[in-house]
Amino acid sequence: MAKMNDDTRRPPSRTGRVQVTAHVDAEVRKLLKVLAMQRDVTLQHLLCVAINDLLEKSGFPRLADEAMLPRGGGGAAQAQKKRTFQRPSRNPSHLNKHGLGSMLGFQRA
Repeated sequence: MAKMNDDTRRPPSRTGRVQVTAHVDAEVRKLLKVLAMQRDVTLQHLLCVAINDLLEKSGFPRLADEAMLPRGGGGAAQAQKKRTFQRPSRNPSHLNKHGLGSMLGFQRA
């Protein structure tokens, strides 16, 4: 059986790209998702902008692609998924700690 290289198994939007990961506190991820939602961008876009800002600040060129790709890569799999956002009914303390609770319409307890 012929062996497939990595690029033939990847969706076209990922060809020539690699994944960069970091382990952060769950609260950091929640806040990044809030920022992405407020700006109506993907988390991918938000992180590429941050990476480019760091590269630029360090004297390097902005190389991370900040182009807005379709959410979830598009395609049939995305059409089957139905994403809905449900606002929690109780006051999320992690948002109030950072002053975001009132910005999103939550009342302090």
